[in-house]
Amino acid sequence: MTQRIWDAYLTSADKRHLGQGRPKTPYGFGLKTAVLSVDNYRAAIGDEREPMMDSIKKWPNSTGLAGWEALDKIADLLAAARAAGLPVIHVKGMAAEDSGIPGWRARRGERGTIGEDEAARDRYRRRYDIVEQARPLPGEVVLAKTAPSAFFGTPLMSYLMGQGIDTLIVVGEAVSGCVRATVVDGCSYRLRMIVVEDCVYDRHEATRAMNLFDIDQKYGDVISLSQTLKWIADQPGSAASAGASASASASASAVKPDHEHSHEHAHDHDHDADHSHHSHIGASAHDHDLPFAELPLPAIVARALPENAVPAAVSQHPIHGHVLRRAGNEVLEAARAAMSSGYGNTPHVIVALSDAELEPDDDPRYVQALGMTDGGAVLVGVGYALAGEERKAVPSELTADPGSCPECGSTNATPDGYIEPRDTPGFGRGAILFFCEECHTAWDMPAVAVTIRR
Repeated sequence: MTQRIWDAYLTSADKRHLGQGRPKTPYGFGLKTAVLSVDNYRAAIGDEREPMMDSIKKWPNSTGLAGWEALDKIADLLAAARAAGLPVIHVKGMAAEDSGIPGWRARRGERGTIGEDEAARDRYRRRYDIVEQARPLPGEVVLAKTAPSAFFGTPLMSYLMGQGIDTLIVVGEAVSGCVRATVVDGCSYRLRMIVVEDCVYDRHEATRAMNLFDIDQKYGDVISLSQTLKWIADQPGSAASAGASASASASASAVKPDHEHSHEHAHDHDHDADHSHHSHIGASAHDHDLPFAELPLPAIVARALPENAVPAAVSQHPIHGHVLRRAGNEVLEAARAAMSSGYGNTPHVIVALSDAELEPDDDPRYVQALGMTDGGAVLVGVGYALAGEERKAVPSELTADPGSCPECGSTNATPDGYIEPRDTPGFGRGAILFFCEECHTAWDMPAVAVTIRR
């Protein structure tokens, strides 16, 4: 990408100044990457492929053909990311009539008028519907926001911390608005923000170009779709990588799904493969949770587990040394609490791993991971079950309140088994496993006795 989209908008003085400065050092990709799809909803493009000046007659916020072209490329990127097992997160607007919170532009009024006839009211109802090219798949995280940034007022950062995600590939619109606000906030949280130039769009080319310039100069890396697809294809879990390393023999040609469960409590549902992002009993450690997920745990982490613990899920969260030096234990404990909440009621341990905690026999790749934090730490979380536990049918005299799904907040949960009592506070009558019918997350709750009325 020697010729950049913003070059045409830079003055000769701008170019001289840039030529005098130190070349930019890319942020690059970190330990675990997800795709963040921002505001790819109907209001941004309308229902038909038509120029913006035609489209805004029905959809005042439309980006016209530029949006459609970007969305075609977003569809390609999402397909590659899903094939490689990368988590995909979607954020969209939350209607004021649903939240009771006026949007940030409410005091200025809507851009244009959407009309008063039934067709216009239907368009207004559908304005925040995610379009086909970026439509979420079952099990993918979908968040609604009432502000420009995907982080403001949403649980996005807690989710990222709980999953150990330190890099976001950002696609969507508008570059000068919600994309930029999201990237700035992500950078402020010390995440690595990667913006795909071909997959972000806006209403005005000049603002798109110069906001991408600002992002690339200060807050993240702006790279092309081809660069992004190449990086995805090079990942161990990707179809391209698997295909390149597969044997020519028929027996080796079948690639196991990235989300295959190996734990003894794995669910028997047909949609087990959709359990792609939770850290509860019933989930195995996924290849993309850690580059070294299948390596032996560091000795200090292994010692923190009970003797009869069977690890069921591993997650990690790196904290950069600069952040620790400025905020100290405060940021460490906040990160620990956020990661702990991701395990719900599943027994787990979380250990802050630093250079001082490593032992000579620990795998050297832990040293490499810590080296990327510049004197920081990596929180390693391990969810576990206890050996000898056997999932059984839920006894009729026991019940539990499942509450809401710890992942998506749905209350559409069904009992999925029972674990006998164990030596864990609060589980005197055992635990009942629940399964979310919406996002396919599993979690457990302490069982309680019920009064049988006759």
